Amino acid sequence: MQGHYNYFAVDENNRPVWRLLYWATQQMRSCRSSRHRYSGRMKYAAPAMRRRCATLGLLVMIAACRSASSTAAPGAQVDEPAMLYDTASERAGKGDREGALAVLERLDALGWSYCPAGRDMPGLGELPRYRALCTRMKARAPHVLRATVALTLADPELAPEGIAYDDEAGAVYVGSTAKRKIVRVGADGAVSDFATRDSGLYGVLGVRVDVAHRLLWAASSALPSMAGYEPRDAGHAALFAFDLDTGVLRERLPMSDGPSHLLNDVAIAPDGTAYVTDTEAGAVWRHRRDDRGLSAWLPAGSLRYPNGIACDGTRVLVAHASGIAVVSAATGERADLEVPAGATLGGVDGLYVDGDTVFAVQNGFGSSRVVRADLDARHGRALRIAVLESAHPALETPTTAALVHRDRRLLVVVPGDHQPTTILSIPIDP
Repeated sequence: MQGHYNYFAVDENNRPVWRLLYWATQQMRSCRSSRHRYSGRMKYAAPAMRRRCATLGLLVMIAACRSASSTAAPGAQVDEPAMLYDTASERAGKGDREGALAVLERLDALGWSYCPAGRDMPGLGELPRYRALCTRMKARAPHVLRATVALTLADPELAPEGIAYDDEAGAVYVGSTAKRKIVRVGADGAVSDFATRDSGLYGVLGVRVDVAHRLLWAASSALPSMAGYEPRDAGHAALFAFDLDTGVLRERLPMSDGPSHLLNDVAIAPDGTAYVTDTEAGAVWRHRRDDRGLSAWLPAGSLRYPNGIACDGTRVLVAHASGIAVVSAATGERADLEVPAGATLGGVDGLYVDGDTVFAVQNGFGSSRVVRADLDARHGRALRIAVLESAHPALETPTTAALVHRDRRLLVVVPGDHQPTTILSIPIDP
């Protein structure tokens, strides 16, 4: 197909108009089956491809909603800016510079504050109109510099993804997607291997500490970039639980229903129930303490690109392609978290909840941010969203974070591309 016009039309205000639901559905299937040559995880794929897949999921959802009703629910927000950004990137990639600029001008009119990444807008860099747009967008971007470097992990081939913190022992745990292990950094700064591939680990993605039950949970999936990968490993995944004090394996819960899986991130309820996102299947799986394995809590296809996940005890919050879903732990009933007009909680990776506050690592656009969202009492609406960090030089490709409750800060892991790993410390109070 030639150019982005094959997929979208625009109205008189240059808003993308849905044209072909079937095409988008087929493309979503293609995106979800894609494998990046290094890790096999979409977040490590080219940014334009990552946004393309997320936006296609959003378009499918929008089309379905429009077929059911012509009026959005009161207070609901559609992430139109993210969709427009992707449209501009697609047009630029196809050489349609005029079309890309027109869409970026629409974004500018909406007050977009993410400076476009040059790699996302090929062929536009020398155009005066584009430079003027970038100048205006960059001028709106919040410049928040509060982070300090807490730790540096010297291994340039670690390829970390998840990070967790044990408030009792003061220890940090970092999972490696490449070396199939979990590294522990003690309160004294000593670095050691906490768990290795000898326990059956694949590439380690999300990790989470259950302090009450003294367990470390790890979402682990077979990735082409991991050591010892073989083609027969493709689609394999398991959820692991290790004794925090001894490192002994307590649970290994493999996916065994046949289709391909990508267990991504994990959250723990106060009663010890574990919830894990499955990005490949579009599902969330659950393990209660007396269960023998994982069961489908939100079945396959429930969400588009489920990623970060958090639990407040009665609700589970799941970051997906177009925002954050709030799901009742008791009934599974869900709705998207509403956000203030003009704001977005799209592009979220790591997700955490503390009381009536959500913290998120937002890395899905041209620039990365760590944000705080204060919620209403029922956790159905974000009352305000504040940027906690946006300007630290190391904050280029952050993935996830860990809450340090006693110090009121976030530890954010920033993988290096064949470089040492940086862990930033960010205060969580305004």
